[in-house]
Amino acid sequence: MKRRVALDVWRYINDYNSEYLPKKFSYFLAKNKKALKNEIDALQEAVKTSPEWLEYEQKRIQILVKYAEKDNNGEPIIRNNQYILNRELIFEATQEINDLVSEYKDVLDQREKEETELRKLLEEEVEIPGCAKIEVEFLPEKLKPEFVELLLEADLIED
Repeated sequence: MKRRVALDVWRYINDYNSEYLPKKFSYFLAKNKKALKNEIDALQEAVKTSPEWLEYEQKRIQILVKYAEKDNNGEPIIRNNQYILNRELIFEATQEINDLVSEYKDVLDQREKEETELRKLLEEEVEIPGCAKIEVEFLPEKLKPEFVELLLEADLIED
């Protein structure tokens, strides 16, 4: 399976929160969680961010907060995970962001290379020993269709 699929399966397994599941399905989840752990640990190591990148991000957010429109409590307004910039201050905000980008050019270039490598890494096929398959009849009655599609893509469901 592709690493991207393995990562998605891992996320679903870890987000699955039902106290009581049929024993075969519980076993299936536990066995695959254990099988995927080493691959996921390696991926997490590959995506670690540098302290310089974190510093850049922190400064970038400070600029956005500084120039964002504020609510009645003086907090920045965020819509769709984006700061809403004060229209009267947009030129100053853009200038500060551009200065920051120039200052951290090498860090941003390195981050771009890392992200490109990560995208390639996620699309690679990988053998994961110890993964268990489950027969369709042992899947719980209520299961998100996206999870079933993912299990099919990972070839973890037997007809």
